[in-house]
Parts: sequence; C-alpha cells; structure tokens
Amino acid sequence: MAAMVSSTATCRQAIPVAAGTIVLPATAASLVFPFAPHLGCEVYERLTGTRVWEEPWPVADPAIESPQHPSGAVVTDNEMHEPVFPNGTAICEVEIDPDTGALDLTRYASIDDVGRCINPLIVDGQTHGAIAQGVGQALWEQFYVEPDTGQPLTGSFMDYGMPRADTLPSFRTEIAEVLSPTNPLGIKAGGEGGTTAAPAVVVSAVLDALRPLGVRDIAMPVTPYAIWSAIQKATTKRS
Repeated sequence: MAAMVSSTATCRQAIPVAAGTIVLPATAASLVFPFAPHLGCEVYERLTGTRVWEEPWPVADPAIESPQHPSGAVVTDNEMHEPVFPNGTAICEVEIDPDTGALDLTRYASIDDVGRCINPLIVDGQTHGAIAQGVGQALWEQFYVEPDTGQPLTGSFMDYGMPRADTLPSFRTEIAEVLSPTNPLGIKAGGEGGTTAAPAVVVSAVLDALRPLGVRDIAMPVTPYAIWSAIQKATTKRS
C-alpha cells in the first residue's frame, strides 16, 4: 500500500513502515530545504535514522494526476528562479514632549506593492500586524541584561516593551498591484512591507521633530528616556 503527498520536491522517497511503504515526492525535510532537496533528505536521514531512497519523479499523467484523483501527485510547470522585489512607502506623524521625552504616534499611512492581490482583507491584516511589529522595534522592544550578573530584566511581558492597542493609531493602508513578471499569477510577498518600513519612518519622524533642538541621531529603541537623554545632550552641547 502507498500514500501520496503532493509537493514541489524533486525526489521520491520510500520509507519502510509496519503497514507497508509510504511513497513521498518529498518529506518535511525537502520542504524545509526547497533549494537543496538532497541536503534535506540527508538531514532527514540523520534525524530519523531512516534510509531514504531517491530517484527521479516520473512525469504525471494528466488523466490520473488530477483534482478528481487526490491520491495523485502534483507536478509544477513553473519555477521562480529570478528574484522580484515589492515596492512601497510609509509616512507617520509623532508628537514629543521635550520635557519628558514622551512620544505619541498620532498618524501612520503606507502603501505596499504586493503584485496581484488575491484577498485584500487578508493582505491589509498582514500589513497592520507588520506595521505594529516594526513600530514596536523602533519605539519599545529591547532585551536588557543586568551587566554584573547576566540576569535578564525583560523576561516577561510585564517588563518587555511591546506595541499595544492604546499606543498605536488607526493605520491607513493601501495596496498597489504591480504584477510580478516571474510567475503566472503575478504575485509578490505581502507580509513584510510594513515591518521593513516602520522602523525607518518612525525614527525619521522622531529626528525631524527633534531637529530644532539640535538632535541629529538617535538609536533604537527610541524610548522616552532615549529621547530625553538626546535632548539633554544636544542642549549641553549648544550651551
């Protein structure tokens, strides 16, 4: 008896089991190593102690390998080897109290090119989560260790700074569809755009707000203490 699992792998693997033989075009190992399936097979053997037999996967018969025959294999007719890059931009507005360094992120807007957008609602949700992650990196997230003992001081969510609903504005996001030339669907990555732009745009906004006070550079995370310290340093330098 045999069970078939569909994948884009390039090898068939037979794994002896008590009930018979399971024939796979790919194991989890070759899914983890999609660009080096033979390496994936080797890692699988070392982890499980199971011998993997490899041989070329035969060309599928359309009459057999069809959606009406779920036990059949799926054969791909398109492989993406050329990189494609999405585009986008982001802009935000911050308000800073110069006496305390407290920061309020008041507005955030972005537009991201995701190629052909299959489900805009899901893509917008991914973008919102990605923006929150990037803003968190820019403003709050930091793993701090006590220098003398090595004891982590941010080991719980009570101590670790994270973005929360009450510290983020309502995002305005738009989708741009510039189709990818590397695949038939024209799709591109849709979840990373918000994360990539957020740290840069937030820190740029902070520096723009602090420029009249003489601050020209600041490191992430841009905490209230970091802002206050930068203001005091710039003030001392000018006096």
